[in-house]
Amino acid sequence: MSEQEMQDLLDDLASRGFDDHQLRLDIDRNEAYGLPRFSISREKEFGEERMYYKLNFQWFESSLGYELTSIHANHRMPVDIDPIIVNGINSNDLDREMGEVNWLKYWESQLKDGPANEAMEIVPHCIDGLAQLLLSESLQAKFTGESLMYKHWPLEVFSKFSDEPKRMGRLFEHDYSFDMKEYPNMTAQLAFLIISERSDAIQMHINDLGASQIPESAIKIETSKMLKNLPDKTDLKFSFSDQQHFATLSVPVFLDKGWYNLEGYTLALAQLPEIKHGNFNGVDSERLDKKFSTVNWREDKDIAFTEKNAEVWFPRDIELLQEELFRMTFDQEGKEVADLLMLKHWLCAPIFEDFISERAKERLLSLPIKAAQFSSAIQVDKAIGLLSGRPVWKELFTDQQIGIWQRLVTPTDGRPAELETFEAISKRELSSLFDMIPVPQHKKDTVLQHLMKGIEVEVQANNGQMIRIEISEDADGLKILNSKGQQIPFNFHLDPNWGPNLHQDLNPKASFKDAQSISNKTSSNKPRGRSL
Repeated sequence: MSEQEMQDLLDDLASRGFDDHQLRLDIDRNEAYGLPRFSISREKEFGEERMYYKLNFQWFESSLGYELTSIHANHRMPVDIDPIIVNGINSNDLDREMGEVNWLKYWESQLKDGPANEAMEIVPHCIDGLAQLLLSESLQAKFTGESLMYKHWPLEVFSKFSDEPKRMGRLFEHDYSFDMKEYPNMTAQLAFLIISERSDAIQMHINDLGASQIPESAIKIETSKMLKNLPDKTDLKFSFSDQQHFATLSVPVFLDKGWYNLEGYTLALAQLPEIKHGNFNGVDSERLDKKFSTVNWREDKDIAFTEKNAEVWFPRDIELLQEELFRMTFDQEGKEVADLLMLKHWLCAPIFEDFISERAKERLLSLPIKAAQFSSAIQVDKAIGLLSGRPVWKELFTDQQIGIWQRLVTPTDGRPAELETFEAISKRELSSLFDMIPVPQHKKDTVLQHLMKGIEVEVQANNGQMIRIEISEDADGLKILNSKGQQIPFNFHLDPNWGPNLHQDLNPKASFKDAQSISNKTSSNKPRGRSL
């Protein structure tokens, strides 16, 4: 290899966490032999855990040089030593003394018959202590001696002295090979995070936040990218979209006793504009919108295919939808509606996001954004409801008779939004209200769960009309809207004198607790039957 190619290889290894001065010598030695493939072993400690790496290189004629093709990583978990005393040998003291010795240098000096270092004068005492444990008739003592050798000695040396070297490996080790084609950004630290299951742990923390719109693959990519160098703290950032909002999620994570943890997150939310449908250049935009809604643009892997030459092709039904959408753009008013359809359905959708027009992207950037910080106890789906101005049911509150809700309150003095807890409609009352709406009941439980999360629910009424239901701003009733967002007044309290004009608010916001007093104020007739 040329000097430049060697330096490029060393720089690549350094970026992956392998940058000791011996690397150049090891590569030069193997290159001198003219080997087509060779491996170099390295070892790193992460607190009480240890990683063994085998860096595999291959010669490529195309580049006339060696390239790193894979990293085989072996993770050793912490080895806990049982506290025992055998023949005056205290295992905890022996563990501490052996930890003070550089055993790699000691065994290298033994092979070279070099003079013993003064710092290694304690070695005979350690070896004598090991012998006392290994020669004991106690199985526990023998295992403790094996554990001490395994913990402190180089793996090759331990394998020569141990009666069952593979036993310790089965108890404390697991490994994995990372091919550079599949893991091009693999580093020593990232391999440690993956094999030690730390990356899985932080991904579980993210999943526990309840951001159901973020795919697993996006979480994996972001954690690998931001944690590959094992920072003490960093922010994991995600973008996601549904048919109503575009959101960005920022999650600060930090190392806590060697594991990544989180305490909260910041959610920023932009409400996508309502679409004013019409017929543009022969395309009914509302009908097209409904067709688009039947496709899972963000997760369905069978709606776009990428060839080896990076060319993308689509099934015929997807092509027809695209053609209708782009036909709308030739109409001046249809162009704006088409932009909003793109934002509604293609934001954060792999491949299709690239087809969003620059006009639509500029429109997205101009939208007002609401943002707030939340603790990890509040799931992202609920935080979306809170930022949308709707109250949510307080987590872990199970009383059916009392309703405890939360909402965001923005102080007038410019301080950040605060979470307010208040009492309002109970689960039982909410269920009774829903029973009065002329909609199918088979999805009642699911709809109620969404409403309590502050999510607006679209359902089909018994007459076939699509309506939207949401919790009122004060969580004291339900609001019903048509598909265009217009409020539909509804007499939830079955008051014979009820009428929209008799109330300042057209929404059914009168709570069950106040139903009797409202009825008395608006009617002089004696109520018949029991009030709800």
